[in-house]
Amino acid sequence: NTIAVNRECGLFIFPELSDAIRFSCVMTDSKIYKVHESSETLFFHRGDMNLTEAMTKLIGNDSAMRTLAQSYWNGEKTFKPCWEVLVNKVQVTQIIIKDNDSRKKLCSNFKITAQQNIEKVEFYLNTLTNE
Repeated sequence: NTIAVNRECGLFIFPELSDAIRFSCVMTDSKIYKVHESSETLFFHRGDMNLTEAMTKLIGNDSAMRTLAQSYWNGEKTFKPCWEVLVNKVQVTQIIIKDNDSRKKLCSNFKITAQQNIEKVEFYLNTLTNE
């Protein structure tokens, strides 16, 4: 069986909490969960989100967007990749960010207080310490 993979066919997970936080701040009304793979988890793709983020800045430049999309689907990486993994399902073990108010507070801390340095964000440090 061949599964046609696209960005709408599964669930995106981030192997790194720092990347999940960073992209939660880009998305609206997103939540962050701690997850584990299950015996039924299928891994479809691993791509560098920096490539898709760059695409949003090049809307209207079809050639550049096609090149970035091809790089994403080929699994190429940027200098400091932000890996997202596309899977069919995972097991949620903890809800880390439960609601939009918590997300906004975290993102405000990340963008203003930490000056986009995740290692200075108190929530990030506390979450890692409590594991």
